[in-house]
Amino acid sequence: MAASSSASTNPSSTTKARRLASAVWTAFSTRPAKQAKVPNFLFFGASQAADLSTAYGDSGRNKETVRPLLEIFRSYKFTLTENTPIEEEVALDPELLGHVFENLLAAFNPKTGTIARKATGSFYTPRVVVDWMVDEALVVHLAERVPAASEGQLRDLLSWGRDTHDLPPALVSALIDAIDSLKSLDPACGSGAFPMGLLQKLVHLLKKLDPQNEGWRARQTAAAEAIESAPARQAAISAITRAFARDGDDYGRKLYLIENCLYGVDIQPIAVQIAKLRFFIALVVEQPIAVGEKNFGILPLPNLETKIVAANTPLGLRRGQLMLGSNEVRSLEKQLQQVRHDYFTARRHADKKTLRTRDRELCRALATALAGSGECTPADAQRLADWNPYDPNTPAPSSTPAGCSASPSVASAPAPPRYGGISPRSSIKPPVRWNSAPRP
Repeated sequence: MAASSSASTNPSSTTKARRLASAVWTAFSTRPAKQAKVPNFLFFGASQAADLSTAYGDSGRNKETVRPLLEIFRSYKFTLTENTPIEEEVALDPELLGHVFENLLAAFNPKTGTIARKATGSFYTPRVVVDWMVDEALVVHLAERVPAASEGQLRDLLSWGRDTHDLPPALVSALIDAIDSLKSLDPACGSGAFPMGLLQKLVHLLKKLDPQNEGWRARQTAAAEAIESAPARQAAISAITRAFARDGDDYGRKLYLIENCLYGVDIQPIAVQIAKLRFFIALVVEQPIAVGEKNFGILPLPNLETKIVAANTPLGLRRGQLMLGSNEVRSLEKQLQQVRHDYFTARRHADKKTLRTRDRELCRALATALAGSGECTPADAQRLADWNPYDPNTPAPSSTPAGCSASPSVASAPAPPRYGGISPRSSIKPPVRWNSAPRP
């Protein structure tokens, strides 16, 4: 395979190009026999002439010039920072992942005669539409939680055009409380357009209301100090200290918004993985590299397995006749809350393994208790017990309102009415329902 022209004039570049050209890109499995192999010419080498008339249905496109992917990528500017709706789109940001996902599903399958996007309902929501949805939902939520704030004041706060406000301190404190207690579940999150849009807007709000993170940090510290277990309490306080090492930056804002406020469900595992990746990128970009520090000063990423899950949202569990519940159910729910709260920030593999094992034990015990109390039918209780949220490739057959779901009440925080205030059988419009409750 011929080397690129830029490599031919530089011996070291030529050597590097030859090594790349002789490499075989393998991935997706630790077993060589099952590893996917991608031809090198797709990434680098010389441009080639190709007959694309069949692909495009156009006989005039039989001598198209096809460039390798790396050459195409070099012609674009990439950024890891998610753009806001008012920013000029001069770079390809992580939102591109959603567009790629949508277009992959738009491919026509000649064997079935169907388009996957129509079959799955996977249509990417434009950024401007997402921003409008976020604003309308937040205005309703904040108006309910802080009646003293007028709609005009709230819309002024939500505006991207201003970075300051003239609100009295008491109103500022009430608004931060409302954000801290907010619970959002997108029941059809796809690749994360709405949760990411909401995250951006909440960060923008907090930056206006609390520029130095004093109020936001105080609320996270108060929640950590309320943890009953001494080791878990100390670990949570230490994590807060690390997260707010730079008091004015967005890392601490984003981390605890993701941990305590944002949840997502989608039936397609690949969409869930893309949404998680966008959350990870959103955190990574807020951490400057510090040469000389451990891991260059980059903090470990959180575990999002119980924050964004693969499940069939419209299909809920059939509730039994006895709705009062039992003390055993309440106790198991509380234990499961704490396990999943601890898992979010677990760092060591041994700790994660222990928490996952404990999670499975509690799910099975909770399923038995729900069936015994009459809150779930035996069949649905078994489905609840069998589902493993830590398996990203197997979606749950339903969006369970208890135990092993992404419902805010059991994933990380309790929220009345029971099971997070999200009715699995209700309409998914509007795309998010709000609920507010203190964290454990």
